[in-house]
Amino acid sequence: MLKRASVFGLFLALLLAAVPAWAEDTITGYWSGSWTCTKQPCQKAGGFMSAVLQQDDQHQVTGKYTMNDTVKGSLNCKVQKAVLASDYEFAGTMTCGSYSVGMHGKLNGDLFQGEYDGGPLGMGTFKMNR
Repeated sequence: MLKRASVFGLFLALLLAAVPAWAEDTITGYWSGSWTCTKQPCQKAGGFMSAVLQQDDQHQVTGKYTMNDTVKGSLNCKVQKAVLASDYEFAGTMTCGSYSVGMHGKLNGDLFQGEYDGGPLGMGTFKMNR
């Protein structure tokens, strides 16, 4: 019985050690951080941003974003079309009501950062952590 418990313990330890490696290979998960407007016509300097994203086996990404404190208030956005390339480069478009926001960035483990272009919402950068 003790032998089975130690084998199970070893298996569990190996499984838990592998979890961070799995997380680095995908954009799937809950992300939170901030956006910063860097180019006009932004009237707000920045705010909170979060996302719940899911990546499939073909690297297609779906999910939802929330951008708070924009010139149009809080925006609930849906990923319209997005992909995470094999070099962890992200490119996608979100729809936020009548607005379209383009995004591109880089995934590095539990850090996701890049740039966005929201047209009348302004252009800028974002940085989120898992």
